[in-house]
Amino acid sequence: MRQGMIHVRLDFPWLLSGVLFVAYLCWGVHCLRRRLSEHADDNFVQDGITLCGVLLFYIFEFYVLDEWMSNSPLRLLLAVFALFVSGGVLYGPTAVAFASHLVVDMVMPSREENTLEPQYGAGEACEQQGNFEQAVAEYMAVARMFPKDATAALRVGDNLTKIGQMAEATTWLERGLAQLEAPGRALTVTNRLFQIYQTDLEQPEKAREMLETYLARFPEAEYAESVQRRLERLAENA
Repeated sequence: MRQGMIHVRLDFPWLLSGVLFVAYLCWGVHCLRRRLSEHADDNFVQDGITLCGVLLFYIFEFYVLDEWMSNSPLRLLLAVFALFVSGGVLYGPTAVAFASHLVVDMVMPSREENTLEPQYGAGEACEQQGNFEQAVAEYMAVARMFPKDATAALRVGDNLTKIGQMAEATTWLERGLAQLEAPGRALTVTNRLFQIYQTDLEQPEKAREMLETYLARFPEAEYAESVQRRLERLAENA
């Protein structure tokens, strides 16, 4: 007798929908974190691929939702609305960045020589005028276009210190420092970070970490011994 038994049918579209939804959320959170926390942007092509993937996901989800909620228009409307809201939150910055690149390329096509290296002229002009907030915006745009360029990130950090945003400045200074290969220049940035953490932010442990990181990266540098002595003095005074 099979009376009373519950028959469960594996619904493949809904199973796939669930897997895709998890991927949609995880990738969206990753993109949002990179832009808001790490201040990093993907390039034009990567943004385009991401948005195409989101569009294909929406098409599939609309199909599945329509199949499941065709008898309940209100539930279908709410589900679609929630999907659009989540997309706006998670992928809105990506869409804005993609549209901005597209409009700029259409209105003012980039010359080949300008795409090969960062251009700091706009930021430097703002600095000369004392408009450090706008300089931050200009250098930040360059840093997002060239995420591995140390100079742009360091200039963002430098101008943030000029307007008193020390915590935000450390993020950019550390980002630029990570791209530096010359021990001398790296030590200059390390010392500045040390001073900010030690004096402005009153985080002595983080200040000490900056020196330790420098030693770990440049153990054979001619400055390594003086940095080591400085660490020892800090330990003695702790």
